Amino acid sequence: MLGTQNGYSSYAGIVAGAGNRVSAAFASVLAGINNSADADHATVAGGVNVTLTEANGWTTRHFRDGANETRITGQDFDFVATNNVQFQAGMNAFVKIGQSLDLLGGSNMSLRANGNLQLRAFGTGELNSSGTLTIRGSVVNIN
Repeated sequence: MLGTQNGYSSYAGIVAGAGNRVSAAFASVLAGINNSADADHATVAGGVNVTLTEANGWTTRHFRDGANETRITGQDFDFVATNNVQFQAGMNAFVKIGQSLDLLGGSNMSLRANGNLQLRAFGTGELNSSGTLTIRGSVVNIN
């Protein structure tokens, strides 16, 4: 244990910072204030008032330009779910890919916008189908 007013009620982990606590095996809080790691192998890297209850989970929270941000960084990530995965943003979502992006849907895939939808290629663009391809709109402009 490092820091002040920290608590530790399990084994094989680390607790540091101020007012942090660890209550599960191999769990750690590495920095911050009033954080807790409450599941086996859980790690809170820092922040303020962060509670992690997911086994093998990792999180941090910090402030950047006045906004609260949670960030997970690493070389490779696999997100695997036996049922559903959902990403939700209250305002905007942005994905930046360095090389290529492949989206593969099992039987069906839908891309929807409640407002405007724009698909743009700065190189060659191609839209093809092995079945019927339908393009609908109140007005369809083909350059």
